Amino acid sequence: MKTKVCLKCGKRKNLNHFAKNKKKKDGIDIYCKECIKQYKDKNKEIFLKYAKEYRQSHQKQIKAYQKKYRLQHRKYFYDWKKEHPDEVYNSYLKKYGITLKEYKKLLKRQNNVCAICKQPETQLAKGRKKIRQLSVDHNHNTTSVRGLLCDKCNRGLGVFRDNPKFLINAAKYLISSIKKETKNVKTAKRTKSN
Repeated sequence: MKTKVCLKCGKRKNLNHFAKNKKKKDGIDIYCKECIKQYKDKNKEIFLKYAKEYRQSHQKQIKAYQKKYRLQHRKYFYDWKKEHPDEVYNSYLKKYGITLKEYKKLLKRQNNVCAICKQPETQLAKGRKKIRQLSVDHNHNTTSVRGLLCDKCNRGLGVFRDNPKFLINAAKYLISSIKKETKNVKTAKRTKSN
């Protein structure tokens, strides 16, 4: 079995203790994995800062690579998502700061219906024949979760820009138009009966 000496700790180790490195003549790193890990742990802040700066300065290249990779591995991702629906939904919920367990608790508290219309979701999931989950409604400024809404109510709030004044004005408008319609129907019935 081939071995190599780590230039950091000076120990001779099997090649499986070294990472691959295309830049080296033999294709193997000069430091063992253990020494690299210790160094990275010791300098974690520096590596995090560098990684953040790299991502910011190479956004276009990273996005292009990710898109290409997703297209090449589309079937794998599709199969994986099908086999792990809870993990997929859990990663979606992370952006709202809640877990799947917390989502299910909130869903139970709302009796599995929308917090506004008190109806279950009827919208089909994109590209599927399955009814989608209730959407997580959140404050766009504070990102705090307000509740779970059906697709229609969630879109409705978005159209009204989450502004309570607009919603109150819309409710007043609908109520006044219903009163007018009711009044017109009563007047029409009276004129028909005369």
